[in-house]
Amino acid sequence: MFQLADFNERIACITPEGAQFSYGVLQAITENIKNKLQPHQLVFCMCGNTVGSLAGYVSFVNNKDATLMLDAHIERTAFDALYSTYKPRYIWAPNEFVAPDGAILLYAEQDYNLWEIENNNTAVNDKLSVLLTTSGSTGSPKLVRLSEENLKSNAQSIVEYLHLSADERPITGLPMYYSFGLSIINSHLLVGATLLLTPASYVVREFWQFANDNGFTSFSGVPYTYEIFKKLKLWKQPMHSLRMFTQAGGKLSNDLLQFFIEKYEPQGVKFYLMYGQTEATARMSYLEPEYGLSKLGSIGKGIPGGTFTLADDDGRLIEHENEVGELVYEGANVSLGYAECAEDLIKG
Repeated sequence: MFQLADFNERIACITPEGAQFSYGVLQAITENIKNKLQPHQLVFCMCGNTVGSLAGYVSFVNNKDATLMLDAHIERTAFDALYSTYKPRYIWAPNEFVAPDGAILLYAEQDYNLWEIENNNTAVNDKLSVLLTTSGSTGSPKLVRLSEENLKSNAQSIVEYLHLSADERPITGLPMYYSFGLSIINSHLLVGATLLLTPASYVVREFWQFANDNGFTSFSGVPYTYEIFKKLKLWKQPMHSLRMFTQAGGKLSNDLLQFFIEKYEPQGVKFYLMYGQTEATARMSYLEPEYGLSKLGSIGKGIPGGTFTLADDDGRLIEHENEVGELVYEGANVSLGYAECAEDLIKG
C-alpha cells in the first residue's frame, strides 16, 4: 500500500526534537523491521505519534500482517484481556513496555522493540490488514476488521476531496490508533506529504510552537477538540501557514461551526466537516467548505466512491423528501465486519 520509495528524497516526518526523516530513510527502517517478520501474522502495534510507531505500522501493512492498533498507554488490564483473547505473534512497543512472559526480543529501532511470542499462532485471513477498536470499546474484545483495500480506497477518496498534495504538512493532533487519526496518516503518506509527528497535546504551548515553526497546513479534531480550542482562545494565535481544518468523530454544534467558518474563512482557511465510522475505515461523507453556512448542520455528500441512500423498514429505497428511513452507506471502504474472538480473524 505504501510506496515510500516513490518520494525518496522528500521529508516524510519531522519530530519536535528537530529530527527529519526522508521517505527513503523511513523506507529503510520499515524494511529492517519487515526482515524480522513472517507475513500474515497477528501483530499488536502499541501506538504513539512517533517515528517508531509510524515505521512499525507501515512495515506491518506492507508485510501483509494483521495489525491491531492500540494506545501505547493502554491500561495493563485492558491489554492483558486483548492479549489473552487474540494471542498475537508479534508486539511492537516503546522501550518502556513490559513484554508478556515468554516474549523474545527480535529487534530494536527508534525507541521501539519488536517482541515475538513463538507459541502464538493465531490464524488470520490474507485480506485482513488492520484491526481497530470501535468507539467506546477500547479494552473490550470487539474489533473492526479492515482490509488493505478498505484502507487504500478510503485514503484515496480523502486525497481527492481534500485536494491533498506533497506540499501538505498536517500535525498529528489525533491518536494513531483512532480511525480518524490513522486516516490522516494514510492519506498523506499516499501523496508524499510531510507529517509533523508529536505526542504533545494541542492544549500545550509546545504543540503550537512546533506546528508554526514547521509550517503546518492542517489541523484535525473531534467536536471536543474544537470546543477546547475556542475556550482556550487558541484562535487568537497567529497560524500563518494553516490552510485547512477538518472535523469528524461526532456532531459539531452549529454555533461552533459557524464561529470557525466566520473566523477563519476571511483568512483563506477552509473548514471541512465530515461524517464517518470506524466500520467504514474512517470517512463516509464531507461538506464542501463553500456550503458550510448555507447547509449548516449537514453531513454533506458521500466521499468519492461512496454512496448514501435512505431505506424504509422493508429495505426499499426512499426517494421522496421528508420521509423517515435508515441511512445506508456503500463503498469499498466498508469493513470486513467485526471480530470478538481469535477465530473471527480468519473470516473473509
